[in-house]
Parts: sequence; C-alpha cells; structure tokens
Amino acid sequence: MKSSLAVFLGLCTALMLLLSVACASSSAPSTGSRSDASSPQESGAPTAPASVTAPPGAATQSAQDRMVVRNASLRLLVGNVDEVLTNAGKLTQELGGFVVSSESRDMDGSRLGKAALRVPANRLEEALQRIKEMAIKVQFESTTAKDVTEEYVDQEARLKTLRAQEEQYLKLLDSARTTEDVIKVTQALTQVREQIERSEGRIQYLQRSSEMSVITLDLTTSATAQPVSTGEWSPLETVYSALHGLVGALLLLLSFAIWIVVFVPIWLPTVLLIRWWRRRRRRGAPPVPPAARAGGATA
Repeated sequence: MKSSLAVFLGLCTALMLLLSVACASSSAPSTGSRSDASSPQESGAPTAPASVTAPPGAATQSAQDRMVVRNASLRLLVGNVDEVLTNAGKLTQELGGFVVSSESRDMDGSRLGKAALRVPANRLEEALQRIKEMAIKVQFESTTAKDVTEEYVDQEARLKTLRAQEEQYLKLLDSARTTEDVIKVTQALTQVREQIERSEGRIQYLQRSSEMSVITLDLTTSATAQPVSTGEWSPLETVYSALHGLVGALLLLLSFAIWIVVFVPIWLPTVLLIRWWRRRRRRGAPPVPPAARAGGATA
C-alpha cells in the first residue's frame, strides 16, 4: 500500500508541474487582460469563487486595458481644519467613497489635521479638484499610479494551480487507508489551502485597490489664517488669578522659613564659629600708636 501510494503521489506531483507550466504559458500572452487569465475551462481546473474572479464585463475589455492602482496626497493650508475635514468627508460619501481615518489637534498655535479618504478611481481627479477648492493654498500635491496587471494575472494563474492541487489531495485523502497516510495528506492539504487563502486575499486587495483610490490629506492652519479675536476679559477672573499668585508667594515664603528652621543644626554652629573667630582676631591684633593714627588722619 505504501509503495502504491508513493507512486500515486509521484504521478500527482508530475501532473501538478505540468499544470503549472501550462497555466504559466497560457497566461503569458494575456497580461494585458484579466478575462483570459480567469477562464474556468483551462486544464479542467475547478471554477474559482465569484469573489476572486474577474468582474462582470471583463471579457469585453480590450487587450490595452490595464489594472492600475492610483493614489494621491495633498498638503493644504486652510482657514478652518475641522470644517475642511467635515466637508471632505461629505464629499467623499457623495462621490461613492468613505472616510478611512480622520484626526485633528492643536500644536504651536496652529490647528493640524490628517485624513485618509477612499474614492472611486474614476472620480479621483474630481475629488482632488473639489478638495483643493476648500484650501487657501496647495502646499504639496502628489499622484502615483502603479500597474498591477501582471501581478493580478500571475495570482490568478497561481490560484488555479493551487485549486487543482487541492482537488488532487482531496482524492488522495479519500483513497488513504492508514492513519499515517491520512495525516500526511491532511498536512499537505492544509498548506495548499493556506496558500489559496493568501492568493485569494491578494487578488481581492488588488481589485479593491484598483477600483478605489486613496487620498491622503495633511491640513494645517497658521496663526495668520485664524480670525482675529481679543477673547473675553473678566475682572473677577483677574482677581482670582492675583489671589492665587499671592497665596503661592506666601506658601513659598513659609516653605523657605521651614527649611531654615529645619537646617538650624547645620547653619547656626557655622555662623557662631565665624563670629567667634572674627572677634578673636580683632582682640589679638597689635594696638595702633596714636602718632600713626594722627598721621593717618592727616594723610
């Protein structure tokens, strides 16, 4: 049984290699179209789920169509950060997108804001133009485009190969007779299914990224852009502030007095010693003659 199973596994491995070569060769000339790479009739492989196949109408696309991921970044000087963030969020929903993240904070007298917006890729230019109209000045603008058509086609071809391997391992699992064979086939099947999930996730990510563009906003407002305001002056608050200052000064003096009292054993002997030394020095000095005193006075 083990020898027959080993032979069967070897045949399956050879079949997988042939399938992968066939998929790679069939997908090479169709890198510009997603519909050719996702054909469910090739090599008898099972049909992939609808979530990972090419979108409806892909078969009518020309060979020049590409899957491109386009994103943009804006740094704007605005008059009111919070207002612009709110209006940008409303605009995003109006265009059929959604707000990924949004935040605002104060720093060094200026209001800062950041946001990440997802809008349909075919309305990216419209969204950028309308957002720039909300700003006082466009400090920085960047648009990037990345062609992921080849990666998408490769992922679909890889997914077909993995699904064919999964089908073969399921057949091996049905024909396994010993516990050891079941464990080995189950482990191999688990690894293949993990690779299938990663490939499906990558395909879905590429689809979503090409359909929805990301706009990153970096908003700032300077003190000159803020409306001039003198604020509100309250005499009562001024009195309270003065009283707090007076209490603070009294507490500081009281604390200083406490420190002096506590450190008496240190500074008092030192002061007494200095005074005693100075008195003794004065007493031990030789007397000055009257003539010298008179002469000094005359001089």
